[in-house]
Amino acid sequence: APEDEGPFSTKGKSVIFGGALSEMPGPEILQGIEFNERTGSLYIHSPRVNGVMVFKGGRPTFSEAIYKDRTYLGPKALYQLLRVDKGDFRFTSEIHTGDTNVTLTVSGALLEFSRLQDEASV
Repeated sequence: APEDEGPFSTKGKSVIFGGALSEMPGPEILQGIEFNERTGSLYIHSPRVNGVMVFKGGRPTFSEAIYKDRTYLGPKALYQLLRVDKGDFRFTSEIHTGDTNVTLTVSGALLEFSRLQDEASV
């Protein structure tokens, strides 16, 4: 299974919650993490995009995604991961990395993501 291998493996990690992105889309997951002020790592595994978002006290601090053999970092990675609607997610209590490359709030990230989606559909 993809969640057990590669740089975004959750094997051996303490998974707090997870499920299918078709049942709970990315924006909804992020709002729950923000509301509950969670600290940990959200791993996204799909046929096209894989990645991780790190949260501290409900705020995103880091994001990395691999899409079509290209690595995205920071907000661009976060937006790539929010676009995923097929695949699985897992939230662990472990911090994937202490690095910081995202300074947006969840609300700010979702507003910008929505704006980018609107522009793409014009």
